[in-house]
Amino acid sequence: MRVLKETQDDKDVVCHYMERVLHCIFFLGHINKPKISPDKFLPDGQYEPFKAHFPKAFVEYDTHLPRFGPYSILLEYMVNYLKPESPVSLLNKLVAINKSLWIFEDGNTGPSSNDFMASVVAYCCVKDPDSTEVPKMVYGCSMSCKGSVQKEIMIGVSALHVWDRAISYAVYSEDHGPITFPEHVHCYAYNFNTQRAMRPCNNCVKMFVVNFHPEHQAQCHDEKWPYGNCAENESLSRLLQSDQDVRKDICIVGDNGEKLSGREEIEDMFKEKYEETTDKKVRERLAERKFKVGEELIFFTPSYSI
Repeated sequence: MRVLKETQDDKDVVCHYMERVLHCIFFLGHINKPKISPDKFLPDGQYEPFKAHFPKAFVEYDTHLPRFGPYSILLEYMVNYLKPESPVSLLNKLVAINKSLWIFEDGNTGPSSNDFMASVVAYCCVKDPDSTEVPKMVYGCSMSCKGSVQKEIMIGVSALHVWDRAISYAVYSEDHGPITFPEHVHCYAYNFNTQRAMRPCNNCVKMFVVNFHPEHQAQCHDEKWPYGNCAENESLSRLLQSDQDVRKDICIVGDNGEKLSGREEIEDMFKEKYEETTDKKVRERLAERKFKVGEELIFFTPSYSI
């Protein structure tokens, strides 16, 4: 947690992201089996000072949902406020952060130090062949939580309330044709474990037609992670939410190259086929883990605005 504190002078910005990270971690600890209470995530003597500084995070972790996982929040901070010059610059900073993440002053680590770190960061952009300008990169990471139920909940929350609906549709409808992006959209991924560029998995190429770098190669085994776990989902979603030209041009194309469904039809299909069942499943899983589910799902809002 020292990462934010040591790299940003604007106190409100630091506190905004810190409070979101704390709340999300406490939420994931609450829905864990067995439960992990907030005090277990903090070094000796720091519980009361943190609680005094970020009281909402300590009160609302079992009633209010996070929209993003801990590493997605860190990545958002790094991109929006440290403004990396290039993907290489950002990745180098993240690699350095990963080596020290959750190391406290006394040398001890948190109870689940690896459970909140993403294994992959993806970034995508639109490359205009007629332009000499460096394209703007949009970033995302894989789900930064451990446990099948935790992932199911966070993927469901993302599909319902965070991702662009085309991404949500692709995640929940892998048998109905991939989402085709405009030809100038490119997508890259980096694996922190191998510290190398990462090819898209079988799941991603079933969900998206886009220029992946490196190109996909058939895997010799089935992936163990669920649809929706990959970093490409968050990255491509952020691109769709920030670039209206790309957003309006996505579609589903048949085997013969014929356009089957456009943007609005994709949104409607998610709403009609998957929205209600996904919402029901998320609520069931939350209730099973003793999260207080009301008539409406409530999301956490940090005390510090930016």
